[in-house]
Amino acid sequence: MYHNYAQFMKWKWTPYQMDASPSGGIRSAVVFVRGIGVFRTLRYEAGVHRVQRFPVTDKTRMHTSTSVVAVLPEPEKIEACVTPADVKVETMRASGPGGQNVNQRSTAVRLTHRETGVTVHCTDERTQYSNMEIAYKRLAAILLQRKLDETQKQYSSSRKLRNGRGIRSAVVFVRGIGVFRTLRYEAGVHRVQRFPVTDKTRMHTSTSVVAVLPEPEK
Repeated sequence: MYHNYAQFMKWKWTPYQMDASPSGGIRSAVVFVRGIGVFRTLRYEAGVHRVQRFPVTDKTRMHTSTSVVAVLPEPEKIEACVTPADVKVETMRASGPGGQNVNQRSTAVRLTHRETGVTVHCTDERTQYSNMEIAYKRLAAILLQRKLDETQKQYSSSRKLRNGRGIRSAVVFVRGIGVFRTLRYEAGVHRVQRFPVTDKTRMHTSTSVVAVLPEPEK
């Protein structure tokens, strides 16, 4: 599905790792997608997706399963996110198909970020240099995503402090010259249209009730 969408958007689709399942499907995959607006479009696909289907072994009942999608930005400069001095590098022999080159030489690479403890393991290519390059890209992408999440969290908390807690109801006292004369026309039911955080594809409509009452002098 994502491959067809990438072709439709004329993005460059480069699969790096495909783990096939015995039943004929794909258990996990790592794909690099490059193009204009890739991360801006696909970042909302991150999360847990529910898949409903009729499997080949049982055509009488619909089965429900889940798939997890992680969307990470690829940093333009890896050195800006991770430095070799902060990374512990381990090499080992890879298992599986690939001939004597991967079975007798240490082509697999494991990188561990000392500060955060993030570990990346790569056995995709037949050479240690290629696996090292891919592992550094994955590690830099994970660290960059963590920085983006922290920045978004700080922005959300500061925005919550400015705009309030977003509670269902609130009572606000406003005093000043001509306040009631100006705000009394705001009383009534207001319709609010917005794109919620959990669904950026559809506009949701809700209502809010505003009551404007004059404050008695005595």
